[in-house]
Amino acid sequence: MVGPSVISRGKGLVILLVVFMLFGSGCATSPNDYHPSKALQGGKGYKELDLNYGVYYIEYKGDEDTAPEKNEDYVLLRAAELALENGYPYFVVRNHRTDMETEENEARDFYEKDCVFDECDRLARDRYEAVTLQIPICRMTIACFKEKSADRDGEILDAHGVRTKIRRKYGLTRADGTFF
Repeated sequence: MVGPSVISRGKGLVILLVVFMLFGSGCATSPNDYHPSKALQGGKGYKELDLNYGVYYIEYKGDEDTAPEKNEDYVLLRAAELALENGYPYFVVRNHRTDMETEENEARDFYEKDCVFDECDRLARDRYEAVTLQIPICRMTIACFKEKSADRDGEILDAHGVRTKIRRKYGLTRADGTFF
């Protein structure tokens, strides 16, 4: 027969395990890098421009770790969202281009070998090295439509389908856990 202290200890372990799973799983996910462009983040993210009457220019800028495929998916996702936000269920990609932008940053090169603290601080201030980064930027111009018509130039894309497919691919959900 199992005593009450063993059962109580077992319940405590189960509760601890559940708490760990709930909080620990959040640490395993990567931050959401699909967001509007912000100057404080080096311009990373998307931005768009309404050219006229359902024609939009969209751009997504990643960082040095962003795969080109992800950049292209994110600019396409923003195109689909923009079409839907403006009442268009369909769109056609008119122009599409991915470039690599070169950014140079200064990185401090620290040396602490065989030096006294004051000397190390001076060396750290005096030693800079330029780091060149290749940043992918995907640019796209789209034309949006209310109806699907065979006489459009280019492949007609269903904005709802594109949005759902890309959001599922990258695990981008709404607060309620749905993909839209």
